[in-house]
Amino acid sequence: MPYATHYAEAAARLVTEVEEGVQALIREAADAAEYDAINGLATAAKGLAAIRTQLENPEVSDSSLEPPRIPNVSVSSKLRQSYPRFRRDNEMLVKIGWSKSSRSEYEHKAPRAVINVLIDAISDVKSKRFSTEAVFPLRTHDGAVIPDYQSYLCLAWLVDIRAIERDGRQGYRLQKKALRPLVETSWERLATK
Repeated sequence: MPYATHYAEAAARLVTEVEEGVQALIREAADAAEYDAINGLATAAKGLAAIRTQLENPEVSDSSLEPPRIPNVSVSSKLRQSYPRFRRDNEMLVKIGWSKSSRSEYEHKAPRAVINVLIDAISDVKSKRFSTEAVFPLRTHDGAVIPDYQSYLCLAWLVDIRAIERDGRQGYRLQKKALRPLVETSWERLATK
């Protein structure tokens, strides 16, 4: 039986990692006001939590497991208005968000170079309106894929500085033709650590 326990523990660790990744996506979706995506992601997180519980407690039968409920937490408008916040740390863009589940701040970081790659990708789109599908995944100049969370972080900052605007379900709309001067000025104005 020790092998079965070993495999169950290893599987539980893997499921926990995936569950934490889905939780991060839920936070990103909330920050991007993608509320429809949150429901599906929350359902997936509940299912993963149930699987993890089963792996950690194999003596509990499947029929007695019910996925944990996510509490209905309302966030005050004051709290919503204060997040996300952005700052820079040397050549890193830092987004400070609020985690409803852990009720604490979290940080995501992206290199300054990702902003330039995103601006290039947006500039390549032929119309003022674009979707993330039209520009993501972003790739570095040598072809490496940039992690989506970094791309979305930079996109959220461009919305924050009003270089682009959310356009409902249509995606985003370019507000300024000259993105680079606005980005450079806004970058210099960002608070530093």
